Amino acid sequence: MAEREMSADVAEAAEQTLAAEEGSAAPRGIKAKWRSLPGKKRRGIAAAIIVPVALIVLYALYNLAVLAAAAASTGKEDEIWLAWQRDHIAALAASYESGEAPVLDESSFCNFDLDAALDEGMKLNELRYLATHNSYKQGVSRETGLFYDSAAFGAISGKYDYVFDDLTTQLNNGIRSTEIDFFKNPTEDGFTIRILHNAMFEHASSMLDLELALTEMKMWSDYNPGHLPVIVLVEPKTTGGQGLKPMDTEAHVYAGELLEKVLGDKLYTPEDMLGGYRDFAALRAANGYPEAEDVLGKFIFLLHRTGKDDDEEFFAIDPALKKQKMFYITSVPDKKADAAERERMDDVAFLLANNLTDEDLECMAEGNFIVRTRIDKFHDIDPDHLALAIASSANIMSTDYPPTPSGRYDYTARINEAGKPIDRVVR
Repeated sequence: MAEREMSADVAEAAEQTLAAEEGSAAPRGIKAKWRSLPGKKRRGIAAAIIVPVALIVLYALYNLAVLAAAAASTGKEDEIWLAWQRDHIAALAASYESGEAPVLDESSFCNFDLDAALDEGMKLNELRYLATHNSYKQGVSRETGLFYDSAAFGAISGKYDYVFDDLTTQLNNGIRSTEIDFFKNPTEDGFTIRILHNAMFEHASSMLDLELALTEMKMWSDYNPGHLPVIVLVEPKTTGGQGLKPMDTEAHVYAGELLEKVLGDKLYTPEDMLGGYRDFAALRAANGYPEAEDVLGKFIFLLHRTGKDDDEEFFAIDPALKKQKMFYITSVPDKKADAAERERMDDVAFLLANNLTDEDLECMAEGNFIVRTRIDKFHDIDPDHLALAIASSANIMSTDYPPTPSGRYDYTARINEAGKPIDRVVR
């Protein structure tokens, strides 16, 4: 009996040993084959594996290094551009006081007889403007440029390196619609509003501080009081970084207070436009827009729809969008829009239609909105889209290629054959 049990144990041990040997046969076979290869071939295979891996690691390390340098460069940009903005405002104030600043003839920018149009009672929604996109933009820092050239194998290289003239120069060239971006900027004793493109990497802005930017607008307007209304599109940023925060209700209230404080009666508000109308749907239906002559010398601010919960921070001031100091501008609701978003259309007079889809064009034809569209993008000029925009009833034609005395680009956007930045939409 004991012998049989011992035989069974020996047999089981033998089976386990055999299984282990079979399991290790393949690795030993691979090792044997590898060792059997000529040394030169082994080195070639190793290099084919190691070199790409090493290059990927080096590329990743380089990207991390330039990313860190780009992020670090924003502090220097803040200092440079805030100092520049203050000096710029001081120089402008001196030129206005001395009378050296140019006195503008508004009619010279128009592709129609402005005096006759005003006498005819031309309305606000009949104006068409060549506008600038991210109007404060001053390119990117050298460090950010290196990062953009490298990141994603150069997919965004040069995409954001566009530059605009300062605000006053744009206004002096007939630009009557601009775009700025808002961030909440916490400070030791509260917060300010910063105007820039990207919190993490792009702080080069000729309008970095909102209050100073508004001061520049007010000084220019005081010196040129008969100008057509200037429409300013405001995009509240929904992400932060480098200490900057997205706009919240507190920041929106403060921004509105700044608009009133600096611009005073030059600020044209939703309540001013609504008058006795129940809502903007009723105003649009009656074509109750103000006559252009009644809004000469005014500034109209539009808050850009984000499509996110962040908009609720602005709605919280007044869900009916009447008490805010800025108008709300939204896009045509898509198929996924809820009832509240569709009902919101009754509370707006301004419409975003950047792509001029069939749905956009249908809404424009039926709704009598004042419409903002884009006619190009930096490094992306589409003549067919420009032609579609001109043929439409769009009012605010945003470009990255406005007329400029610098002549920095080979292309200049035009919304009419005469190259005038102000035109008229016949409705």
